[in-house]
Amino acid sequence: MSPLARQILEIHVQCVFGLLLGAAMVSIWGVRRMTIVLIACVGVSAIIAIAQFLNLPGGWDVRAALGDIQDDPTGTQRWYTRHFRPLGLSFSPVILATQLIHAFMAYWAYRIFRTRGQCLNQLDYSLLFALFLLIAFSTISGNRSPLLGVVAFLVIYFATRGHKPLLLGTAGALLAVPVALYLLGSLDDAGVRVASTDDGSAVGRITLAKYGLLLFLDQPMGYGLGFNSIELWPAHWDYIQHYPNAQTIRSFSLHNFFLNSVNKYGVLVIFAGIFTMFFIFKRWRILLPFIIYVIHIFFHNDGPLQSDILIWYILPLLPLTLSRQVAAYEYQTPRHQMPASRAARASYGVPTR
Repeated sequence: MSPLARQILEIHVQCVFGLLLGAAMVSIWGVRRMTIVLIACVGVSAIIAIAQFLNLPGGWDVRAALGDIQDDPTGTQRWYTRHFRPLGLSFSPVILATQLIHAFMAYWAYRIFRTRGQCLNQLDYSLLFALFLLIAFSTISGNRSPLLGVVAFLVIYFATRGHKPLLLGTAGALLAVPVALYLLGSLDDAGVRVASTDDGSAVGRITLAKYGLLLFLDQPMGYGLGFNSIELWPAHWDYIQHYPNAQTIRSFSLHNFFLNSVNKYGVLVIFAGIFTMFFIFKRWRILLPFIIYVIHIFFHNDGPLQSDILIWYILPLLPLTLSRQVAAYEYQTPRHQMPASRAARASYGVPTR
C-alpha cells in the first residue's frame, strides 16, 4: 500500500468511521451512557498514569504488555521502557492529555444536556471538580499546554457567571498565585516537567514557528499528506541557522497543529479553519471548553486528522447539546422577553435559526 493510500485509510477514513460510529452510539445509548463510556475509558488510562507517576508495581508493565500486543513503534516504546513520562494506556503523554481534555468536553456537554442549559449561567461545582482532575492529571503526565488552556477557560468562565462568581474567582486567583509559584518551584526541584521550560520541546518554539511559516510561504498550496518538516530543513538552513536554537528544526516537528495543517493541506484549509472558529465563536458559551483544546493543539503536532481520533466520537454529542440548550432557552424565557434581533439572541450564546 502506498503512503498516500495508507494516510487516507488510517486517518481520513478512520475519522469518518469514528464520526458515524459515535453518532450511532449516541443515538442508541443516549448522552448519559455515551459520556460514561468515554470518561470511563479515559479514566482507566489516567489511573494507570498515576501508578506510573508513583512508580507503583505494574504501572509501566501494563503499558508494556499492551505495547507487545499491538506492536508499538520505537517512538512509543521509549516512553514506557525508559519510564520517561506517564502516558497511561495512550500512545504518548500528549495524546493522554488530549484524551483528558475530551473527557472534560464530554462531561461539559452532558451537564448542559442534563441541566437544560442552566449550568451555562451559574457555577457548576461538578464541572469545577472535573476541571481540577484535568489539572491534576495534566501535571502528572507532564503536559503544560492544557494548564494554559484551563487558565483561559477559567477567566471566561468566572467572568460570565455574574458578579459574585467573578469576585470569588478573582479572590481565588489572587490567593492561588503565590501558592502556584511555590508549587511550581517545588515541582521544578523535584523534576516534574510542567514546572520546567528548558527541555527539548520547549526551547526553540519561536524558531519552529518561523520555520513553519517559511515552509508555508515557500509552498502555499501545501506539501501533501506526507508532509514532514524534519525532512525539509536542508533547503532552509541558510536562513534559519541564525535563529536561537536553530538545530531544533532538524530533530523536532513544528509542534503546532495549525502550522502542520496548512503545510499539509495548503492555503484552502485556512478557510475551513475560519469557518470552524466562526462556528465556535457564535456559540461560545456552549463550546467554551474548546478553548482548552485549541490552546493545547497550538503547542503540539496532534489534532483532528492528525493522531486525534477520539474527538470524532465527541462531536456527535454537540448537536443534541445545542438543540437541548436552545429548547431550554425558548421554554424558560417568555416570548415577549426574548431578544428581538438575531444579533441579540446570538449574544446570549444561543444559535439563531
